[in-house]
Amino acid sequence: METPSRAEPRMSTLITAGIVAAALFYFGIITDNFILRLITKPLPILPMMALVYHHARDHYGRFIFSGLFFCMIGDVLLMFADFFLFGMAAFFIGHACFVAAFVRVSRHWHPLRALPFAVWIGYLMYVTWDRLGDLQWAVPVYAATIGIMMWRASAQLADQASRATPSAWLALIGAICFAFSDSLIALNRWHAPIPAASYLIMTTYWIALIFITASTRPAWRARTATGDAGM
Repeated sequence: METPSRAEPRMSTLITAGIVAAALFYFGIITDNFILRLITKPLPILPMMALVYHHARDHYGRFIFSGLFFCMIGDVLLMFADFFLFGMAAFFIGHACFVAAFVRVSRHWHPLRALPFAVWIGYLMYVTWDRLGDLQWAVPVYAATIGIMMWRASAQLADQASRATPSAWLALIGAICFAFSDSLIALNRWHAPIPAASYLIMTTYWIALIFITASTRPAWRARTATGDAGM
């Protein structure tokens, strides 16, 4: 039996590190400590990136890894009001990476799968449009990318039908949770204040990334039509 490499991270250690970092971030919100929030906000993503790096080095894993990286960059940039657009751009690239990963699994269109997500994004734009100001060009583009991410995650299930893998379900749940988190940001910022918005936004965001990260686990994935299950 092959002995695991010492460099391979232990699951329990990574989970503990992520939980501690998230708890410190929430403490930073409670105490209104900007420096603590700035330091700890991107840290929960690092264990996820480590897991993907060590266990999913195919194209799907590389795209998910890149998406996590750009989300981490976006987390830092969004801490500064003057860098909001740059933070949005980083998350846009992150979403594009997730879309690319999902397309590796399913390249069929399945246009009807896009309908519920188009309605979701359309309604969100409708209720926030008047308050977007100078971002009326950027937010719709970003929102459309979120909708596309959910659509392509859903397309995996359509391709796999009754034999849907756990990976496909995890990817879809993660994409929906991510969209829900971003919807809370939009509604809280451009529609009406949401009680405990910071906690809800970050919790659903991290849950989304956990599910997307879990979708890279080799045991939960099937070989894609392009033969890209491994390298």
